Parts: sequence; C-alpha cells; structure tokens
Amino acid sequence: VLKGPVHTFIDGRVALSNQRQADPHDDIQISRSVDEDLGLRTWVSHGWLAFPEGHWDGLQEAMRSGLEAMSSGTRLAIQARVRAFWLRTKRLEVVMISVKRSSSASASLLALSNIGGIAIVSRCTRAGIFMEADLESLETPVDNAPVLSMKHGTITVEGYSRAAVQTYWRVPEWKIGFDLGLQPWSFMSTPNWFVSHGHLDHIAALPALVTRRRMMKMEPPTIYMPVEIVEPCEALLRVVQRLDRGRAPARLVGLKPGDTVELSRELAVSAFPTDHRIESLGFIVWEKRKKLKPELAHLDGHQIRDLRLSGVEVSSEFRMPRLAYMGDTSPSGLDVDPAIYHADILICEMTFVTKFERPEDSHKFGHTHLEDIVARADRFKNEVIIVSHFSTRQHADTIRKIVEKRLPESIRDRVKIWL
Repeated sequence: VLKGPVHTFIDGRVALSNQRQADPHDDIQISRSVDEDLGLRTWVSHGWLAFPEGHWDGLQEAMRSGLEAMSSGTRLAIQARVRAFWLRTKRLEVVMISVKRSSSASASLLALSNIGGIAIVSRCTRAGIFMEADLESLETPVDNAPVLSMKHGTITVEGYSRAAVQTYWRVPEWKIGFDLGLQPWSFMSTPNWFVSHGHLDHIAALPALVTRRRMMKMEPPTIYMPVEIVEPCEALLRVVQRLDRGRAPARLVGLKPGDTVELSRELAVSAFPTDHRIESLGFIVWEKRKKLKPELAHLDGHQIRDLRLSGVEVSSEFRMPRLAYMGDTSPSGLDVDPAIYHADILICEMTFVTKFERPEDSHKFGHTHLEDIVARADRFKNEVIIVSHFSTRQHADTIRKIVEKRLPESIRDRVKIWL
C-alpha cells in the first residue's frame, strides 16, 4: 500500500491524493496536463520506464530504430523524447517518455518491450515510490467492461456478448464496430459502428459513445442501423442532451437490406436481413481488390503499361468477404447470403445449447440453437466461426462442455466459443 501524495492523471485532470490509498488502476492515465513539479509537458501518458541497469543504450537504440521505421508523417506526429534519468538505484534506471497522440504512438512504445525486463511504473512521490503497470494501460487506461480478443491474420476481433446482458464487437484495424450494448473505454476511438437492431443489450451504450467522444474532443461517430430505428435513436439523443445539458453529436444512417456502405478504398460493408423479433440486420465486411481484366490476359507487361498510360482501365474490382456479423437471428438468417458461409470470420449467435431448450422455441424468439449450427456444419467454409450471445441460464463451463461435445469434427477446430 502506497501512502503520501499520489499524482494520478484521469481524463485530462490532475488529482493530488494524500488521504486515500493508491489505486492500482490510477497509473498511466490519459493526460493533457503540465507537471509543474518537474516542468514537463505530457501529451498522452505520464509514466516511468524502469529497466535493469545497463539497458539504457538498448532503450535508446530501440527508440531510434522504431522512429526510423516509421513514415515521415508518423515520425513527426509522435515527437518522442527520452529524459535520463530522474532516479537511479542499485537495480533500476528510471526515465520519462512523453509521446504526442497518434495512432502509432502506443505501438512504438510497445516495441520497447523487446528489451528484457522493461516495465512501466507511474510516479507516486518525489521520493521515488512506484507502482507497476501493464504496457496495455497506455491504450486502455480504464477497464470498465469485459473484452475478449482474438488475432486472425492481419486483424483483431475484440468484444463480448451474452444474451440480455450486453453485446459489442470491433475490429480496430478496420476502425469499425458492431453493436453498442456497452461501450468499453478502449472502444471509444472507433469511429464507425453498425448496429444490428434496437434491443437494449445491443444499443444501450449509444449515448455513452456519442457523449464521451464529444467530451474527448473527437469527431462525432457515424452509426449505421436499420432505417426503422433511426428516428427513435435521434429522439433518445435529444433526451440525453436535455439530461446532460450538452450536445450529443452523431451521424445516424439508416440502412435497408441490400444497402452497401463504401467505407474506404479497401473496405465496404453490406447489410442483409436477419430474422429476429424486431427489425434487424446482419453485416458483411468486404475487402476490395483489383485484378487484370480477363480479356487482357494475353498481353505482356509493356502492352498493359501502354494501355494504362493511354487512360484505358486494365483492371476490374472484385470483393472478398472478410467478416460476417449476424447480430441476433434465427438460423434462417445464416442462409440469406452464400458469402456468410465463406467469409474468413463469422460471428454468429448461439443463444441456446441444451436439449431442454428446443430449437423450434428458440426460433420463435429469433434466436439460434446449437443444433442449428450442427445441422449446417457442412456449409461452413469460414476459417474462424465465433459463437457467442449465450443465454445466462447456464454457467460458462456448462455451455463450453455441451458445445465442445456436440460440435461435429468438421468444424470443431474452427469454432471459437466466446466465453
């Protein structure tokens, strides 16, 4: 237990606490403050790197290598500086790093973890008392909601889902998320969201996302949703503005089955109908690629170059389904589009799993049963099948045992039970 004045940085405010015990969650918080004691300006995080004696040269080299590997624009945005040293002990050298906010800032600091023995600790008193903290604290200074994570290829899937509790997912590399049942603090930076339907366990955190981004001076988010719920959501945000006495700016976009959102040069998201108790949509994320037109395949490289220089389009676009998100649906939603079964990653619900919960009863409420997945086992060509949104009637261990026992061998290794 640490005693004495503890400097913590929370949401841009500096707090001095000498009347309470130090909270281990207070270390390395987002800050835009000036430390008058040391005369140091802090842009994103304020912390100390502690590492074994003799590693100072390695730290400097890692910083140089990391900055040289970045583009000039990113390098200018980061503006990292290292001050050595504020405190030396027999075992530790301590330095301070300030990093200006950028998408690559935390990545450059995480690269330092390759140097053995590095840990981040926060300054507590001028006498040099420290608390250890995880490097991930730079990205997630507040842990307010459970988040599970899985890496597949070049993307990361993060999220959590339990029926009637909360559902939220995101792919940070694509800057998109699905559903807003709760809003983990780390998800706040994601600007584009796709809401499957209007039940509260999928949309209750809409006001939190909008008002937090306003508070942190971020651009208003763009939130795509079934066209039928746009007006009620606009009304909800108007009520929040009255309660909060502040603006709740957001761009709400209504989608119908068959609509496609061109997110960027590389990505598009299409909406398809699902079968739930209310208006609902599923979404497929497509990666856009180009290939040479078949009628030009007989030409050599020089001829193709000449055509391109003359203004002739020599390639055609094709799209690959990278991720399919089902939201809440009966199993008929899976059969709407063949791309659902061919996407690299499929996120689908499996609300009920026991033999006492009959599949036909699940369908009446717009949900999918384990047996529905088993019956379609041969259709799944996905590399990863994430099953989630399990009922709270059963304990997680019970669900896992039932699902693992019942899954056919043809898909067992590809199924990720999200618990």
